[in-house]
Amino acid sequence: MRREKKRAKQTDNSSQANFLSLALERMDPEFMAQTLERNPEFVLGMMQSLDSSAVVEVVDRSPEMFASLFTVMRSSVPREVLRRMFDDSREIICEIVLRLDTDLLMEMMGFEDE
Repeated sequence: MRREKKRAKQTDNSSQANFLSLALERMDPEFMAQTLERNPEFVLGMMQSLDSSAVVEVVDRSPEMFASLFTVMRSSVPREVLRRMFDDSREIICEIVLRLDTDLLMEMMGFEDE
């Protein structure tokens, strides 16, 4: 019974990761940032419903797409919305930061190559 539950959870996480990967591939980062700006409750609720391992798997697959989305969000989403997102998703964000290349992370933070 435990194995079946574990296998079902892994399948669910994989399905979530596949969905997120497809969304990142097909959606424009600016559109996603506008959606977060206009309807933060929807996006924050969606993020909270995702399993952290699915989000981390997507970042492992597509770190550049994630960085692009974050960069657009940083410049267009109100600070209070980002603050709530970070507060609600701190553990996921820590896992993501651990997996990102240092140069990509610095780019996301706004540091330009010299």
